[in-house]
Amino acid sequence: MVPRLVHSAVSVLELVHSAVSVLALVHGSLSALELVHRVVFVLELVLAALSVLEVVHGAVSVLELVHSAMSVLELVYSAVSILEVVYSAVIVLGLVYPTVSVLELVHSALSLLELVHHAVCVLGLVYRAVSVLGLVYPTVSL
Repeated sequence: MVPRLVHSAVSVLELVHSAVSVLALVHGSLSALELVHRVVFVLELVLAALSVLEVVHGAVSVLELVHSAMSVLELVYSAVSILEVVYSAVIVLGLVYPTVSVLELVHSALSLLELVHHAVCVLGLVYRAVSVLGLVYPTVSL
């Protein structure tokens, strides 16, 4: 009976040893699953970081579009400034042209006055000639 009892105790101990071995395997498997879980967690963090980088890239793209739009607006502003200069030049020319026309009129009037002056001088010469002839004619008659 003692050998049987010892044999039974040994069998029970072998069963407990097998159970502990199974529990150790299960524990090892759980540790491996925990490791896989941690790797998945790290991969999720990397994926979240990539998503943030995509959002930042999108924001940078939007800022580049805004910068391009601002460059276009600067070109339009420059074109408007050039048009303002041209418009101012046209206004100045509009003011100068009538002044030039007035100056041309004054020049024409002065030329006309010069012609009148010459005519008066010629008439003065004719008058003197007539006067001289008036003096000379009676003398010739005598």
